[in-house]
Amino acid sequence: MERYDRGDIATFYFIINDDGKNKAIRAWTDKKQLAEIYLDFHKCPNYRLKKVTKCIDEINEILDENNNDEIVIGNIYMKDPDRKKGNVKIVSIPVTQVEITFINEECETFLSSRINYSYLNGVIPYLKKKYREALTDIFLPSIIKKVVYNKNDMINQDIKFDQLMVLFRSFPDDFGM
Repeated sequence: MERYDRGDIATFYFIINDDGKNKAIRAWTDKKQLAEIYLDFHKCPNYRLKKVTKCIDEINEILDENNNDEIVIGNIYMKDPDRKKGNVKIVSIPVTQVEITFINEECETFLSSRINYSYLNGVIPYLKKKYREALTDIFLPSIIKKVVYNKNDMINQDIKFDQLMVLFRSFPDDFGM
């Protein structure tokens, strides 16, 4: 965002999520091209671009309520489609700070908001040996060690998520696919 002085007239672009019942600001920027890239990336039919030209003092009131929704270009991991066996590459996408924070926290905790690792940890000792070995082969005990006990090891430090897929699956209504 550019620097504005009090009393300056500024133009901002707001991405409005209008689902028919509610309208809410999803993202904002003072760069039209960045707003259009964000819209194109999401392809959400509920998103509308609204241009607002007002005194920066009035716009700041809106921005203060949505200060983590500024559109930035963020770097995330994505599964490399050209390579096999789970290799990842870094891609740049238009995101808000809210989205970046959510993605990073979900990946850091191995999607623990969706998976009850404590429950799994309690059930594993009661499984047959062949099933416990199968879970070890997919590194589940290592992940449980990180999420439940907050202990790192060589395995759980090297796991990289496809963060683009985490974003897409976490906010499916925000993508028009």
